Amino acid sequence: MSQFSFVLIESQPITATIHSNTVSNTPPLTHGQIIVDVSARTAGTITPSIEGYDPASATWYTILTGAAISSVSKVVLQVGPNFAATANVSVNTILPATWRVTLTSASANLSASVGVNLAP
Repeated sequence: MSQFSFVLIESQPITATIHSNTVSNTPPLTHGQIIVDVSARTAGTITPSIEGYDPASATWYTILTGAAISSVSKVVLQVGPNFAATANVSVNTILPATWRVTLTSASANLSASVGVNLAP
């Protein structure tokens, strides 16, 4: 089994909602771990979400939304057809051909990064 790992969002101050670059899922990699690492925080929260792209309507839809992060911590979100569905943590579905990660800010003043591990 091959695995692909990369940084999706470099460590940076998060004070407003941000979207990652779009990920083109080629070759098809159906399983993913998205790791949100909050390395510093003075105020507020961020809520991570994994979003898929619908080419028919040219809009984004939510695959999984994590719980709000309000402390220095590491949160792992999982997407894959063999994962048990657990609210705010994992979902039993595949990653689509095009997807991204959004960090939604609620008065956030923190630093965070997002890393990714993908596998077929």
